[in-house]
Amino acid sequence: MLLTVIFPVFGQNLEYLRSARYFGTFEPIQRALNYAQVDGSPYLDEELIMGFVKFNHGDSAQYYLRYNIFTDEMEYLDDEKLYVIKNPNQVDRLFVNNHNFIYTTYTFRNSSKKGYLEELTTGYMSLYVKHSVDFEERKEPVSGYDKPTPDRFVSKMPVYYYAIDHGPIINFENDKTGLETLFQDDYPVIKNYLKSAKLKLRKQEDLVQLFNYYNSTR
Repeated sequence: MLLTVIFPVFGQNLEYLRSARYFGTFEPIQRALNYAQVDGSPYLDEELIMGFVKFNHGDSAQYYLRYNIFTDEMEYLDDEKLYVIKNPNQVDRLFVNNHNFIYTTYTFRNSSKKGYLEELTTGYMSLYVKHSVDFEERKEPVSGYDKPTPDRFVSKMPVYYYAIDHGPIINFENDKTGLETLFQDDYPVIKNYLKSAKLKLRKQEDLVQLFNYYNSTR
């Protein structure tokens, strides 16, 4: 797979990868699946783009980054070799190509999980999204009318999460019933705003606008 890199290398920042404080945080990528032989992409952005990493200890640095949705891992480039962050608990957040990621614990359908979420809004009620990509194996034709389907990565519908006043991060359905449950007594105000602003619940940018509006009323 071709690696497209944007911006010049800032080698002085790589010292954080090798320092004792972050020892064990990064290790080379080992893949059982050859992405070059699979249709589609496992990445949020195919290119490696210069991003910004903030560590829990307060240090920060720049790296070429990209988010692997399929493996739920952050990859970075060093000396033309790909590595993956293997101890993300030491990372506070990552900024790359206008995406703001955190590695955190969250609840999906009453089950606790841990991984990368993209933070979309902050405030009294924060909004997050979990991107999703599945791998589908090659399917052979079952009749003369069918065509074979190659191995492929398929993007799935994202899942949205909320947190109230920095509390637990919990999933919700971005539909009418889901918003009624989420906003409860405040839903009449939300309903009126949805109608007046002509927002669509399935559009991420409209959800962001809705949450920003709600936070402005708190």
